Amino acid sequence: AIPLFGLATAALMAGMQLGVPGSGSVSSGIERFLRSNARHVAPNTIVVADGRTAHAVCFIYQRADAYMLHEKGELDYGLAYPDAEHRYFTQESIVPFLAERGTNDVVAIVREGHIDHVLEAVPEGEVVDAFRYLRFVRFPALKAETPDES
Repeated sequence: AIPLFGLATAALMAGMQLGVPGSGSVSSGIERFLRSNARHVAPNTIVVADGRTAHAVCFIYQRADAYMLHEKGELDYGLAYPDAEHRYFTQESIVPFLAERGTNDVVAIVREGHIDHVLEAVPEGEVVDAFRYLRFVRFPALKAETPDES
């Protein structure tokens, strides 16, 4: 009886691994989503994330200069410092920033509900890709960089 119970338990555990998606599948999906859009993130591209995406975005793109939109998440403490306060935007305060972005592309990797209002106010934003509830939005530079005439 005990060996049968052990076999039944092992079969159930194996079936659960195959039949129930794990949280790792979401993490690896986000990683694939970010890597597939890496061509839009140049060294001078301004990167915007939210509390849910910030860690993955900074890790995958090797960036320590991301801006935050709508929610701070675990980064609330660090964003409270005077030299970092400018890195946080509400849905309203990012609109003027995007309107004056100059020669830099801006990409926002945020949840769809956090970017909808911004896309209405800044219509040149283009949803490049989507994964579940996330949107990868590109705001192209307003003007091209001009070489120094020295």
